[in-house]
Amino acid sequence: MGTGQQVNFTMERVINGDFILVGVIPHNEISKKENEAMVSNMPVVTKINKNGDVIWAKSIEAIPTKLLIPKINEEKGTYTDYYMDYRIAAGNFSAV
Repeated sequence: MGTGQQVNFTMERVINGDFILVGVIPHNEISKKENEAMVSNMPVVTKINKNGDVIWAKSIEAIPTKLLIPKINEEKGTYTDYYMDYRIAAGNFSAV
């Protein structure tokens, strides 16, 4: 994680010996596309095996929304439609 970032996870063991983790990753640590905005830290749930290998991981976010952002064409004095993906967490999750 980045300098000065604290990431907290809670962990529970499941019946077969694997683990489920829930935590929050700061939005500036998440790889994102140039045409998207992320407005909050992203909660994630991850399953790892007893050796620490990731089995699967999933962010817990609301359905991404497309925002219309008009961009002005200075030369022609017209606007071009530009859409940006807007991502937001689906809530606060602090325990498994």
